[in-house]
Amino acid sequence: GELDARAAVEAGDLAPLAAEFNAMAAALAARGRELADSEARHRAVFETAVDAMVVIDEAGTIRSANPAAERTFGHPAAALPGRNVSMLMPGHHRDRHDGYVEAYRRTGERRIIGIGRGVEGLRADGSTFPLDLSIAEWRDAAGTRFFTGIMRDTTRRHAAEARLRLLADLAGGLLAATDPDAALRGMVAEAAPSLGLDVVLSYVADPAARTLRLTHESGIGPDAAAALQALPYGEMLCGRVAATRAPVVVERVQETADEACAASRALGFRAYAGFPLLAAGGGLLGVLSFASRGRDAFAPEDLGLLGTVAHHLAAVRDRLAASRALAEGEMRLRLATGAAAIGIWDHDPGTGALRWDARCRELFGLPPDAPVSWEGAFLAGLHPGDRARVEAAALAALDPGGSGAYDAEFRTLGLADGRLRWVAATGRAFFEGGRPVRFAGTVMDATARKAAEERQRLLAREVDHRARNALAVVST
Repeated sequence: GELDARAAVEAGDLAPLAAEFNAMAAALAARGRELADSEARHRAVFETAVDAMVVIDEAGTIRSANPAAERTFGHPAAALPGRNVSMLMPGHHRDRHDGYVEAYRRTGERRIIGIGRGVEGLRADGSTFPLDLSIAEWRDAAGTRFFTGIMRDTTRRHAAEARLRLLADLAGGLLAATDPDAALRGMVAEAAPSLGLDVVLSYVADPAARTLRLTHESGIGPDAAAALQALPYGEMLCGRVAATRAPVVVERVQETADEACAASRALGFRAYAGFPLLAAGGGLLGVLSFASRGRDAFAPEDLGLLGTVAHHLAAVRDRLAASRALAEGEMRLRLATGAAAIGIWDHDPGTGALRWDARCRELFGLPPDAPVSWEGAFLAGLHPGDRARVEAAALAALDPGGSGAYDAEFRTLGLADGRLRWVAATGRAFFEGGRPVRFAGTVMDATARKAAEERQRLLAREVDHRARNALAVVST
């Protein structure tokens, strides 16, 4: 049994046998050292692995567990050997585990061994948690079968995935909203339980007065809401967010002596996070603040989610403000063009699309809903005597080498009513990459002016004619 023992090699008949024995002993010693080294390596991996590792036999009895298993499940590693592995599973898995093992021993069908799956684990304190489980099968030198379970706690990963799903839902709801405060109310109801939110305050900024005005609140009473209706920039935590245009995060609010936290302490806040709502151009649109009465701090991943929600709310407010400004601008333009009887036209040289308003159609003798095109309406509606000149002026404006300006007066023959009209048109071509991408402008009815000019011209001719006649009489 001593692998270090060697037979003395002497001359004679036994010398070959002794040499063979010594060679075998040396080989066994080397093999033993390899096995010891291998066992040491595997033991080091087993003991230092980040993932929990538990070895069980065919009966489901735990033979060994590594320190990570102790950290993961909360049981002392030394207390696990000899216990059934089902102690690490919640009831609905425990009842079926032995059946899984027996079915595998009987049929060889692999449902989890060598495949891996997501399951639930049971901690020593009775709480359950998600984990990834993979099982390896192996046999010892005697042929006894064992299974090694490798388990990774996926609580943080599942929480991150849940946050991403929640963020996607919140962002989708906000970005589609026409009333951001109504969307915010729904968001609070959905997100509050998972994020530990108790209070949400949403303000809009009044830059002229340097004041925040409360538009949405949840989690505070009517008296507190009345006191927070208007906040000067720099006052309290929300006002500090407005003044700095930077996020403000305060942990352990009840323990801080910062005077800006006085109102938050009075309202029972323990954690606060406020975010500026910034327009695309950098202007302050408002402030969105969150508070918790049940936790002393928001986790970094929660702050990331809340900050993203604030970013989306800012985008919605910015979009709605831009839409209102655009609508007001369009209304002013319609009022101005309506009062001045101005028509608007817009042509896409790349696609050939032409857009005319009702006044523009009227000047070409078309009803308000008539379809229009460059050739079928514009060129076709021009007086034959003016068509070549007007088309040449338009092509000159569309030439990238020119100024892009367009200014022309021409006659139209109504396509539907046959009336002759004079039209004054102005416009400009816009270029990108050396090619025209838009050609737009206005038209006005010049018929009355042209008629007045013609009358003036005729009157001038008549006066000149009479003056010449009178001069001729006097000369004779």
